[in-house]
Amino acid sequence: MTTATITKTTSKTKKTSNLVVPLDPKLKKVVQSILAELGLNQSQLVTSLYKEVARTRKIPLSFDLTDEWANAREATPEEAKAIQEGLDSGVASAEEVADLEKLLGIKLSY
Repeated sequence: MTTATITKTTSKTKKTSNLVVPLDPKLKKVVQSILAELGLNQSQLVTSLYKEVARTRKIPLSFDLTDEWANAREATPEEAKAIQEGLDSGVASAEEVADLEKLLGIKLSY
């Protein structure tokens, strides 16, 4: 369930709206890691996405299967555990994990 809530503000403050989105904790952690590398936070990402949609009237995402993932398989539990442990320990960055997924022809379920 996704909920948007309008926050009451005074005329001296900027009006804002809060968006509450349930996310898989592992997916959230991976994205936060990537955002940190880019010097961004979740709010900045969502705001940028909304501005781009408003500006272009398009969703800047592709939901097509690309050739590089056409033959990919789900990671085995052992592979997924090893990769997640690498992320959790800081041994591997999210970018390195993405490269590893492509190299092995696997994809993690987030």
